[in-house]
Order: sequence, then C-alpha cells, then structure tokens
Amino acid sequence: MKNDSTVWACGSNGSGQLGDGTNTGKTSPVQVNSLTGIVAVAAAASHSLFLKNDGTVWACGSNGWGQLGDGTTTNRNTPVQVSGLTGITAVAAGDFGHSLFLKNDGTVWACGRNVSGQLGIGAADIIQHPIPMQVTSLCTALGLTEQQQENGFQIYPNPTTGQFTIALGSINKKLK
Repeated sequence: MKNDSTVWACGSNGSGQLGDGTNTGKTSPVQVNSLTGIVAVAAAASHSLFLKNDGTVWACGSNGWGQLGDGTTTNRNTPVQVSGLTGITAVAAGDFGHSLFLKNDGTVWACGRNVSGQLGIGAADIIQHPIPMQVTSLCTALGLTEQQQENGFQIYPNPTTGQFTIALGSINKKLK
C-alpha cells in the first residue's frame, strides 16, 4: 500500500491474485486495477483481499471454494466486491481457500472452503460457501496479556465439542 492508498503487488499470479487483469507473474510491482482508498490488505497463497476506507471489501485471485465471497467460484484477475459486506474493519485471507471479515459491530463473517471447519460455522456438511456468512459460536479468551495477544494466541477449531488446540506463538497443546 502506498501513502496515496493505492495498492501495488508482485510475485506469482497464476490465479490473478495480483489483481492487475492478467494471470502472469510479475517480478516488479504492478498496480492493482481500479482500487483506491485502501486501508488494509490480506493475502494468501492464491487470493487477495482489499479493505477500502468505506468499509467494503474487494477480492481477486483463486475462487474455487468461493473464498472471494462474490457468490461464484470463478477466479478473478481484477478485484470484485465481496457480496453483502459493509462496515468491515479487518480482513484475513487463509491459505486453504477461505476468508474472514470483522465488522464494526464485532461480528465475524467467513466464506470459502470449509472442509476442515475453517469457516467456524459449526456445519461440517457445508464444504464451501461463496457468500459470507456470520460466524455465530465464537468463544472469548479472557485475561490474555498484551504479549500473548501479540504472539497470536488461538483456539481452534472454534467452536468445538471435542478435541481442540490452543496455540500460543510456537507452542501447541491439544486438549479434550
């Protein structure tokens, strides 16, 4: 992101994840097509998410699981708007074909691949979802120190009824 709120990208581009209208890798930065007002970017192995200053999200790249959230499973080499989301304050792109969105009301939304439960929607029978849906059964970890929060404290899968993992930095502990 440049200080003029444009976005530039380089690297692998086989699925259009650079958003420049091509599927050709770039060794020098190219501007992501038609995007200005960008305040945050999230990138995974083959898709990219762009949060605009108006709270909308735009996405490009691989979309075989619906991770771009545009209601399709069609790859996009230019950014498309994620369907039905406004008031977004943070975005995350998962390397296994999913995307997560935090709204200004504190709710979390997810789309894309769910074969391992990565959407957190509590439904193992939904293996993909190409339109963002709200994650409803979130747990809250209380009493974390600032250092623990910075080190990426995680509980997963979330929600859980069986085995789960607590991850803190490079330490993982499985619990039942």
